[in-house]
Amino acid sequence: MVWETGVAAFSALLSGMRLIQNKNESTRQESENRKNAIGKVMNAAVATRAYLYDSRELNNQSREIERELSKIWQEAANAIQTYDRHLFDSSRVKSLGWADPGQWEKLNGHAATIKLDEIIRQCEWLRKQQA
Repeated sequence: MVWETGVAAFSALLSGMRLIQNKNESTRQESENRKNAIGKVMNAAVATRAYLYDSRELNNQSREIERELSKIWQEAANAIQTYDRHLFDSSRVKSLGWADPGQWEKLNGHAATIKLDEIIRQCEWLRKQQA
């Protein structure tokens, strides 16, 4: 009887430890997903900044690169949607603007939303919150 009680207590302890381990793994995975989402937004911002430099300083514009920027901003929007509504909106607007540069005038009302410096600042803030 004592032995059975000890086994039951040990089993309960193991179950509790597994539950804690699973929760820790889930938390780590969620943290990694969040980190990756922020990274996608940062990558899109850096790629955009590089393209804008080439466009401005080297007079090198490319519809192919603009299409690629649209795609990476949409991927960033999809990734960050769960973690930050502001960055999701910014990324979505950037994607639409690069998909059809003629839309930038219409999207100009979102100027504060789509400024690269603001997007980068928000990413850095989110990273600090996670640390």
